[in-house]
Amino acid sequence: MEEGFETGLIFGANSSATTNYDEENFMNAAELYLDLLKKCLTRYLWEDDLQPFNPEEYGSALKKKLKSEVTTWLNDRGIELYRRSPFNREARELGRDWPLNAESMIGLRRLENLQYCIRTIIKDDIEGDVIETGVWRGGASIFMKAALEA
Repeated sequence: MEEGFETGLIFGANSSATTNYDEENFMNAAELYLDLLKKCLTRYLWEDDLQPFNPEEYGSALKKKLKSEVTTWLNDRGIELYRRSPFNREARELGRDWPLNAESMIGLRRLENLQYCIRTIIKDDIEGDVIETGVWRGGASIFMKAALEA
């Protein structure tokens, strides 16, 4: 099939349907996949409102010292303190917050730039390797692999 490919979609235990996809629809599916992956890697889809508690952010010097001692004592026993903080979509888009459970903290905009760079490498047939340096949890590397495969 030169103009597209055919695939079967299984809807239930005993049923299936066949759909033809052209290259444009296939590319849209790849773009949708990469968009979803970016939002998963940054935890943009989940409005996480917990942030690690930093005792040095609040209060007088004495209160900060006391909070620090209590926090250290709890941490030594495997207990961590968190505070609720409103989810900030703009900060997450720009990579200006530290998501508690995300694989990437670089934000959606930087991942979009990374996608553009990978797309340019493929389009211009540039030889070589890609690497992420300064890895936090590897989210950008995960995304680069997906962008190269999509």
